[in-house]
Amino acid sequence: DMMSSTSYFQHLTRTPASLTEASAAAPDTQTGKGSAYPISSPHRAPTYHPREGPAFQPPTSAPGVDPLGPFPRAKSVVLQQKLQDVQPDVADLRRTVEAALSSKSLHLADVEAILGRASELQAKTRLSEADLKTLGWPSEALHQMQEAAHALKYWRQSEEAAKEVVEGRFSSATGAQSSAASLQIALEALEALLSSCIGLTAISKVSPLPLDFNLDRRTKTAPSVLSALLDQALVHLRDEPDIAIAGRLETMLKQGRKRREIQELKLDDVLAQASLELTDLLESHIRSTGTFASRSGSNIAPHHRRPPDEIWTAVVEGDITTVEMMVRDKSLTSPRVLDQQGHSIFWDACAFHQMDVATLLLRAFGATGLSGIDIGEVHSTRGTTLLHLVAAARPFTQQAEFVFRSIFELSP
Repeated sequence: DMMSSTSYFQHLTRTPASLTEASAAAPDTQTGKGSAYPISSPHRAPTYHPREGPAFQPPTSAPGVDPLGPFPRAKSVVLQQKLQDVQPDVADLRRTVEAALSSKSLHLADVEAILGRASELQAKTRLSEADLKTLGWPSEALHQMQEAAHALKYWRQSEEAAKEVVEGRFSSATGAQSSAASLQIALEALEALLSSCIGLTAISKVSPLPLDFNLDRRTKTAPSVLSALLDQALVHLRDEPDIAIAGRLETMLKQGRKRREIQELKLDDVLAQASLELTDLLESHIRSTGTFASRSGSNIAPHHRRPPDEIWTAVVEGDITTVEMMVRDKSLTSPRVLDQQGHSIFWDACAFHQMDVATLLLRAFGATGLSGIDIGEVHSTRGTTLLHLVAAARPFTQQAEFVFRSIFELSP
């Protein structure tokens, strides 16, 4: 006979004897009688389910062994571990920086040692500055040290380069033979030296570091190095005149003299003297040749298609039509054409009160660079300037006012 479903499944649903005995001794979970956990308690006695088995327990691992084994950890966990590992080093670096800032005198070698140590820590941990700041990383002080160290090293390098140029060591090492090549090297050294002077002086004013910038010593040595370098540049320019290089040097000298940092280092007088020598060099060359060469081989400064006397006559007589035609057909290519007394035609226009001609020349050529008006022109014996000449113009017309204002605004 077919076994009934009840008797068929009876052996599967029958409660084991061991569990029956255990349940007989178990406390009443409904009433709480005989239980260590009464109904009012939030903690209930655990109920055992045969099919679930015991609760999972994570495997224990030996000390120093990652329990996750080869599985990657979360990024935040890794970052936290790195920060924890580097914290003692950051604290030690911070103490070193604080001690340096509180010292009476700090030397460049000390600053470089601190910066090197900080760089090694960052390279070792590969942590960003923002992450390290959470541990007290002295970011601001390190940035100040970097700026100061860079300014000092740039000064030393530029000063050494200038000495090499003056002594001829740089030209020998690079194989520069021509005056043009040597002049280019001298100008690059001059730019670097002036830039380093400005940068170091500016940093020394604002830096809170007790760093010895040695500005007193540099004030004594810098003028001689700068003067020798400028002499070298002018010698090369005299050997191989070049309008582009001369204009670059002229601009550098004028701009440098206006900088407060250059004046504090007593270098403005050196630049002013070099400007005068450069002007004399250019005027002498133009007077003797009538031209001034560029590297391209073309003649930039005045090449006269008309006789100089014709130009001078048109200027002093106020023949505005003739002067304008000369400018248009390139017969007159510079307002610095000199007369027999060594004065420029712009000077002559102002001296003879021909303000229409002076206005035309000023607007045609401007007042900057070697192709423009020389607003610094001075009478060699009386010391009269262009401003003196224009102020004495009678009648003092609108053109005279324009010329005076233009020269005054551009004067150093």
